Amino acid sequence: MVFKTISKQLASTNLHTEERRNEWQSLMQAISEVKNIEIDLDRATVQCNDLNRKIILQKEQQKVIKEKLAKIDAILDTLKNEIK
Repeated sequence: MVFKTISKQLASTNLHTEERRNEWQSLMQAISEVKNIEIDLDRATVQCNDLNRKIILQKEQQKVIKEKLAKIDAILDTLKNEIK
């Protein structure tokens, strides 16, 4: 009788231990997935920052080109007026 009771308690303890182990494994897997997502987000952030810098540089270059074109237009207008 005592043996059966002890056997049941051990079986219950083993089942509980197995459940805890499974929960722990699931938790560790979730943590690993979160870390991978963080790494992906860090990479995406770096890429976005690089693209933003490129966009800013292109806008600055466009501004310079527009200013130069405006000067060329002014020179052409002056030349046209001198020719008339």
